[in-house]
Amino acid sequence: MAAFLCHQAVEKYLEGRWIQKKRRRPPPTHYLRELGEGLRIPKRLMAHLLYLNPDYTVARYPDAANGVPYELYNEAIARAKVKAAQEVARWVESLIRS
Repeated sequence: MAAFLCHQAVEKYLEGRWIQKKRRRPPPTHYLRELGEGLRIPKRLMAHLLYLNPDYTVARYPDAANGVPYELYNEAIARAKVKAAQEVARWVESLIRS
C-alpha cells in the first residue's frame, strides 16, 4: 500500500505543479516520467520517478506483478519509496513557494 500511495502522492504533486506553472490541465497519464519531463525535473529526481512509476500497476494487480503484490514489498522497500516520494514533494513545494 505504501508503494502505491507514494506513486499517487507524487503524481498529484506533479499535476498540481503542472497546473500552477502551465495554467492548464496535465496530460491524462499515470506515467511519472512524462509529468517530470514536462516540468523539467532535475535528473537526480527523475530517478525517483522511474523508481516509483511501476508501483501504480505492480502494487495493485497480481497479473502485472507476476505474483501477489504484498509479497514483492517489505518494510525496507516501503521506507525507500516513502523517502523517494518525499524528496520529489520537497522539490515541488520549493517551486510553489518561490
